[in-house]
Amino acid sequence: MLHELRLLLHWQKPGVHKVGWRSPKDVSTEVGCSETNQLFREMSAVDDDWTDADTWDLLHSRLKGLAEYGRERAALRHLLRITPGPANKTKTGQTEKRWRQTEAWKELGAVLPEQIRQDRDNAVIDRLAGHLLAEIELIARETRATRSGVWPERVQRELRRRMELLPEHYPQHLRTSLLAPLLDAHPERQERTQTAESGVPELPRLWRDETDDVNGLLEAPGARVVIYGLPGTGKSTLLRGAVLRHMEVHPTAVSLFLPLTELADELPEYALPVGELVAVMLTIAARTYGPLDDAARSKVARALLERRDALVCLDGFDEVPDGAPRSRLEAALEVLGMLPGSIVLSARPSSHIQIRGAAGSDVVWTGRMRSERIRQLLDLWFPDPDDERKARTLDVIGKGMIADIADSPLLLGFVAYVAGFSRDFHTIADLYDQYIPTCQG
Repeated sequence: MLHELRLLLHWQKPGVHKVGWRSPKDVSTEVGCSETNQLFREMSAVDDDWTDADTWDLLHSRLKGLAEYGRERAALRHLLRITPGPANKTKTGQTEKRWRQTEAWKELGAVLPEQIRQDRDNAVIDRLAGHLLAEIELIARETRATRSGVWPERVQRELRRRMELLPEHYPQHLRTSLLAPLLDAHPERQERTQTAESGVPELPRLWRDETDDVNGLLEAPGARVVIYGLPGTGKSTLLRGAVLRHMEVHPTAVSLFLPLTELADELPEYALPVGELVAVMLTIAARTYGPLDDAARSKVARALLERRDALVCLDGFDEVPDGAPRSRLEAALEVLGMLPGSIVLSARPSSHIQIRGAAGSDVVWTGRMRSERIRQLLDLWFPDPDDERKARTLDVIGKGMIADIADSPLLLGFVAYVAGFSRDFHTIADLYDQYIPTCQG
């Protein structure tokens, strides 16, 4: 297999009596890679109608679309003609080949010899062939996991229902999927050397976002993200919204939301291997979202352990008590870093929080709601523009509470709820005094 891939990267193909040259259009695993294609079929358990062209399309899409641009992948994109070449450098196949070899060797920081020959030892080609084989094996495992199914339908429905629920004082027609887009969330660029001082968790990052698109960051395969924010700024809502979007965009993938307090309670004093840790997480999921038989547990566990499109959202690190529970959780987060899918964690920005399990993660901050978003939320809360409760809420906010309310969507919900009962309050302290008896009544 590696011999086939070496020939491919040299733009050569095996012949009956001697090795032949590939034309540029034949630089793919469709030509001269029979053992490689057979390996993919066996590992992925695809149907009989699967073709070698399907395998190449999947591999091509993987190498082209991956957000992490490692040196090996960049070099492979050059040699496999995934990266476009300058028109003036590609007039002939040999000219294009030499240009692509030069670019690939540059990506790896290697010195390009005057002539690259397949029949002599070449460390760079061996390195890239091994990396390409690993990519093929990875997409084969992902393909197998995808075809094996994920959550049972009843569990999927309950997970979706719980993710949509907001606190009891919110009106029934208002759901997470409506509120989450209104939250003010923005990524923070952070270098690995700063993580020790900032307390950013230490989940080894597989992907780094380079835009300000928070949704894109949270949904990226292999992402490692920590959501920081003060109480009531929407951290949990943002996590739940991410799960709902993931379920919509990736209906065959695994989406999981767990409170970290529950996970910490289930952890033993010693660190669990990743497979056993996943089993603990599924025990909590079965208790929360619905029973899982052995077959369902096996399918979901395999997807979490093998697929990059899985999403695990872990809520409330700061709610886990200091001492042994926090230490157990920190150890578990380090182990979870071995999972290939995305892991998103929420925490308050407390100075004493030092989460060992997520260093180098991307950071998202939740903060003040903009005035237009406050108006949008109230429009959703009170759909009738003539609703007197909406007018009272706007009146209260306009009397000086806007600065406090903007810091917390949760407080805005308190105001809208209490204003609906014609209660009088002028400060945040008054608001709490009125909110508690109103809820109890």
